[in-house]
Amino acid sequence: MPVKLIRLERHQHPKPPHHELRQKRLLDLEGRLIGQIENLYVDDDGQLQFVDVATSGFLGLRTKHHLIHEHQTLRVQAAEFHAP
Repeated sequence: MPVKLIRLERHQHPKPPHHELRQKRLLDLEGRLIGQIENLYVDDDGQLQFVDVATSGFLGLRTKHHLIHEHQTLRVQAAEFHAP
């Protein structure tokens, strides 16, 4: 069954247990920067489903956006997220 995704506005937040994730860095398990979380996408019930991670290429040029399922962002440490 298709899921309707809603991009949250800056003043909106996902339902608990999630909190404000935008502008936080996403790191791999070895601590290397993957990108920065730019947007949050929730389902009709307000449950976080995806995060939009912005990555940049050489010298910060050519920013690309990647949707990553919420279940793939496992560990939270202060202002950084660690992905598997």
